[in-house]
Amino acid sequence: MSKMVIKGRFVFWFIIVLIILGTGFLIADWGNWTLTIAVLIVTALAFDLSFLRPPKLWISKPDELEISDLIFFLYEENDQIIPRDFLFQPHILLGNTGGTKSIITKVQITSVKDQNGKILDFPELPKRIEGRQYSRQIIWENQKQSFNPKETPPPFVLLPNDVLLLRFRDRRGIEWGKKWDIEKIAAFYKNVSIKPSHVTVEVTYRWGRDVKTISKDVPLIVEQHEKYLKQLLNLTNDFSILPAIPERDIPL
Repeated sequence: MSKMVIKGRFVFWFIIVLIILGTGFLIADWGNWTLTIAVLIVTALAFDLSFLRPPKLWISKPDELEISDLIFFLYEENDQIIPRDFLFQPHILLGNTGGTKSIITKVQITSVKDQNGKILDFPELPKRIEGRQYSRQIIWENQKQSFNPKETPPPFVLLPNDVLLLRFRDRRGIEWGKKWDIEKIAAFYKNVSIKPSHVTVEVTYRWGRDVKTISKDVPLIVEQHEKYLKQLLNLTNDFSILPAIPERDIPL
């Protein structure tokens, strides 16, 4: 507990004691005085336990949304199945069960891990990926429904009992064409050959002058990882030939 909180609680209870002593002189009836003091103490305890408690943050995965966190895409082009990009989009819930609000200053994925907890050198992904508050707005135009996603970067204010949905997003992969020779494709394959299992999420927040950090490993739902790798081997004949595949930029 910080010195600021200790000092604040001391001042709070000092004032309560002064009020109790003061009421002793103002209320002559012993029964009324006892009842007044009991109500005052119960109210003061409730205030102390709720409003003076520091924020308590937690990190969880929104399993009920059933969102895939990492998707490897294959495209049918000229009677071929082409492995190209992968979409990295973990979602988390960040909540506060403490008694006071906090200011979330930074939310990041700091590492990608395999099922044994080993940190993976995942190709081309930034070392740290920022999380943003994610929401969708429904838009109707010409009697057709569409969704307008909205992302808000930190800082966030997280009130007691508040929960935020956050998304981390990046898109990488193979563009093919002149940028990719067989050695580069083989190196890419080696880096993605181990299936990611978890990501480490790190949250930095402020409460008054205190700066604190929490972290948690969050599981990933991965789609088409094995199919992507198998098709990459088939197209390159185990990295012995470079197929003539048209180049295509990958939008981030």
